[in-house]
Amino acid sequence: DFPTAVQDVQRVQRKSERGKDEIANLKQDVRMLSATLNTRKVEASDATVAHYFRAVALAMINSVHDHNGEAMDESGARTARADLDKIIGAGKVLTYVPEVSRTNAEYWAGSVARNQLHDEAAAYSYWEKCAADGHAGCINIVASARVTGNGRQRVDVNEALTLHQTVYNTGIKFQCAGAFSAMDI
Repeated sequence: DFPTAVQDVQRVQRKSERGKDEIANLKQDVRMLSATLNTRKVEASDATVAHYFRAVALAMINSVHDHNGEAMDESGARTARADLDKIIGAGKVLTYVPEVSRTNAEYWAGSVARNQLHDEAAAYSYWEKCAADGHAGCINIVASARVTGNGRQRVDVNEALTLHQTVYNTGIKFQCAGAFSAMDI
């Protein structure tokens, strides 16, 4: 059912390493979330949650394939990005699942755009927006780009240090972002 699919995607998302053994479950979750979205009477908050977790599941499936040297599903990546764009386009997102937010959707959309659809310009566009709204993962990515110039970003080492310091100061509040910024500093 719908809640079980959401919980399963969350479970897999929390894992530090994801293997091929997760793909079958994630594909089942995608089918369940898609069925929810195809229901005419789906409530707006349920639809938002379903779009978000279907996108995350599709992105993780592709990530496992990529990690194992297998071809990624470009159609799945496009569906994930479209799901995330629906959340981003909705503006303020209010659901009963705290992690479903516009900034988290922008973070995931950037990852899908760069790593699965090979569209760096779009990826950094997403990340710049969520960095501006205080998403630590996005700030970390933007800060690193200020040093390397990746994604045709402007190089500004002083700004990079300031951004990394901001993320570092979050500690573990945003999982590994603070640690990554500490290493980059």
